[in-house]
Amino acid sequence: MGARVVQIALTTFSELRNRAADTCSSEWILSLDTDERCTPEVRDEILALLAAGAAHEAYYIPRRNYFMGRWIKGRESGIPRRVRAREGSASGK
Repeated sequence: MGARVVQIALTTFSELRNRAADTCSSEWILSLDTDERCTPEVRDEILALLAAGAAHEAYYIPRRNYFMGRWIKGRESGIPRRVRAREGSASGK
């Protein structure tokens, strides 16, 4: 398990994500923005799902927003806003 960094010129964010997905060679893609982190708990849950054989083609991952080290509790925090992990690869999956 690892990561590879690919530089792609920015046109639109949707095209950037699609072009990045096209360069992937693994079965699953976890999409994080530069200011987002995957917690050890989320990592462990993802690994358990993959080991058991993922039951879905995509997963929402809830998020928590922090400012200056403090969790901002509000309507946005904890609400999944978009698919974060999805099945897919350069082979068209």
